[in-house]
Amino acid sequence: MDQKIKIPRSFKLLEEYDNAVGKESKTKLTGQHRGLINYGLMDYTRESKDPLGFWRGIIIGIQGKQSGELFYNFEVTIPPKYPDVAPIVRFKG
Repeated sequence: MDQKIKIPRSFKLLEEYDNAVGKESKTKLTGQHRGLINYGLMDYTRESKDPLGFWRGIIIGIQGKQSGELFYNFEVTIPPKYPDVAPIVRFKG
């Protein structure tokens, strides 16, 4: 009987946070993308109902190309049913 163990949402998000801050040299960004993508948790207060549910990031365009002059800001909202439901990504102008 194959039974999958469901990893709790908070554990998945804490692992993603560790990757974002480079804890223990963890990262999901490799090679030419390292240093051109940055992301992390949005600021939150003690009153926040979901401190791991809102992220912000920036992508620097491909260097040596016209897009390399641009910065792409984005925000990610993590739904309560994550990872079963995909995050919502919004690029900001």
